[in-house]
Amino acid sequence: MSFSSVGTVPSSIPSPEGDTFAHRWRGVEREPKTPRKLIICFDGTGNAFTGTEKDTNVVKLLRLLDRNDPNQFHYYQTGIGTYDVNQTSIHQYWYQQQWSKITQAVDQGFGTTFDSHVVAGYRFLMRYYEPGDKIYMFGFSRGAYTAKFLARMVYTVGLLCRGNEEMVPFAYRLYQRHLDGEFQKIEDEKAEAKKDLTPEQKEHHHRTAANAKTELKAFSETFCCTDKKANIKVFFLGLWDCVNSVAVMEGKLTRDVQVKGTAHYVRHAVAVDERRVKFKAALFQQDIDRGIESEDKEDIKEVWFPGNHGDIGGGWHPAEDQLPYPKLALWKTLMNMNPFMKNKYKAERPHDECAAGAPQRCDWCDRTEEPEFGKKEHKKTVLTQCQLSDIPLSWMIKEMEEVGEAHQETKLAWRKKKLRRFKHRLEFNRQSAIEGSIHDPLRFGFGTAWLTVIFWNLLGMCTRWRAAP
Repeated sequence: MSFSSVGTVPSSIPSPEGDTFAHRWRGVEREPKTPRKLIICFDGTGNAFTGTEKDTNVVKLLRLLDRNDPNQFHYYQTGIGTYDVNQTSIHQYWYQQQWSKITQAVDQGFGTTFDSHVVAGYRFLMRYYEPGDKIYMFGFSRGAYTAKFLARMVYTVGLLCRGNEEMVPFAYRLYQRHLDGEFQKIEDEKAEAKKDLTPEQKEHHHRTAANAKTELKAFSETFCCTDKKANIKVFFLGLWDCVNSVAVMEGKLTRDVQVKGTAHYVRHAVAVDERRVKFKAALFQQDIDRGIESEDKEDIKEVWFPGNHGDIGGGWHPAEDQLPYPKLALWKTLMNMNPFMKNKYKAERPHDECAAGAPQRCDWCDRTEEPEFGKKEHKKTVLTQCQLSDIPLSWMIKEMEEVGEAHQETKLAWRKKKLRRFKHRLEFNRQSAIEGSIHDPLRFGFGTAWLTVIFWNLLGMCTRWRAAP
């Protein structure tokens, strides 16, 4: 099945230039070098850069990475529904702006441009990947699903060599056919057990799946790069609350992407308090239980964190929260529920500044100035409050650092000052993060506008009616 938006994404990334590119085509042997790191970040639906604490963990993580490192390349993509992929000009008349808003709203609701987001990330890898490079992918919400889908596509179909941009839509469609063949084969096996198909039908379906796999292998061998006689595999896949609802026609466009065989290291932070039907988590354990095998074993961790979907991946502003209960820890909420409560409180700030003597406990504060007369004075650091989403972000950073320590050549370059400041802020404001606001888009007064609350409740009821036998 083809998508009209696949071929509409303009290529805005220039091809690499310089000695490295020239040496490859001249056939000159190069000395072994440190592997480069290609980092791809996919934001959540409707999420984009704001420059405030309202940014998602995808943006906050990117902000901590060293973008001046010569061996590290970064790519960031705003969430589905934040821009019009078919837009040809930035300058628009008022009617064009209104139409763009409508298309973006539809895109946010149904994920109609999902394929374009996948293809854009694929093109980035095409242009900058060199043998031996390590690929890191991160995503939140539908961006997490996009990252997982792209990682599996690169591993299954392969990564096209440079100069084959026109073949990208064919690679995407071929991967779709591959998925259809896999699922058809699974369905056939179940049907055979029930004897629901005739022998002719069974033979036809098996032959279709086999032909698709043969064509897929030939495509990879003809057009794609390889890594140790195999397709390229993502090194680290970090996701915040990956959802399984992406496109307008879930039965056709939302692919049940297997995680096994996708990345060497997979880390997934999942929201334990999310109740919306459309935000049902795509859990790794479900994929592992299918018994899907790969040549090398993956290191997969799936950790549950307290909070709503946005409390895991970010997107809420801690200073602007207007929730009915202060310090909205879950157990306090259950004990202190009061429907007549009218007072609303903002998130608390238990530690605005480091106390005197903090240099003995925190490296960040261990900084002194040399004023006149040779006296040393401690310079206090003003810290902003924390929120629940800072805990999953801290966990993801810790996992990345542990992987980097185990494989020194793959260690990412950080902006050390900003990273140290983030750790310091979380250390001294940990209580505000632990007792942070747990939002609930299905309840009035828990961080979501009342019209949005009504919308999510109606959508949930419609989905349950449709799923009823």
